[in-house]
Amino acid sequence: MATHTITNTIITGGYTLSSAYSTLSIASTGQITGGSVGVFCANAATIINRGSIINSSADGVQLNAGGSLTNGSTLFNHALIQSSGVGVYINSASVTVTNFATISGATAVKFKFASDVLVVEAGSSLIGAVQGGGGSLQLTPGAGTLSNLGTSFSGFGSYTVASGGSWTLSGANTLGAKTTLTNKGTLTVGGTLNDSGSVTNGGIVSAAPGATGKAGGTAVGLTGGALVKGSIIGCVGIVLVVFFVAFCGLLAAWAGLITPTLDFNLYFMAVRAS
Repeated sequence: MATHTITNTIITGGYTLSSAYSTLSIASTGQITGGSVGVFCANAATIINRGSIINSSADGVQLNAGGSLTNGSTLFNHALIQSSGVGVYINSASVTVTNFATISGATAVKFKFASDVLVVEAGSSLIGAVQGGGGSLQLTPGAGTLSNLGTSFSGFGSYTVASGGSWTLSGANTLGAKTTLTNKGTLTVGGTLNDSGSVTNGGIVSAAPGATGKAGGTAVGLTGGALVKGSIIGCVGIVLVVFFVAFCGLLAAWAGLITPTLDFNLYFMAVRAS
């Protein structure tokens, strides 16, 4: 199907994408304002916004039958979707919303289905609550900050930090009992993290000074970069390595293979172990 492009134009009263088009492209010089919905799509549609969609009385964008929405790009990070209600309302399954710029509303983004995906690009801004509907939130390569998982960002079934991503969790963050967090990049806990879900770490997890966490409701100190659940495994591994080295040193000292003059450090560990 065809693409409808809006460029060098201000459309007032909102815009409904005709079934004759499958794609709506709003150039950086294009603007849509007002209407019962800023941009309404009754059919599956691809929306690419590099300009602005502003609705001061209702929702900004509504997708009712699948598709995708990309707000901005690496080069057009000043794109804007602004609403007094829901910035982007996805009333359909298997929709991906990718944000490079700014989406603003009393609720910034609202999903309703577990197959929906929110992709948050580094440097982007989501102003207002984000409701996941059981879907997934993906943090891309680059650096950024997310605040208050479980409250400001609620209802997601999974969170993923991509390889090459360096993201910070600030404020009070909570992973629900059925929520997963997968880290493939670098994740810094800057506030608190209460983890009743599942954490898989394939990258680096660190913590700002004073950060705290809970695993299954039990408080866990995060100072120094301990992973909420993985720290237990890490500590056990360190203890086993130290014990093994000390035990070998003890055997060597007992057999007369080392002396303080030969290897003081190993001898000292052996003496301490004995």
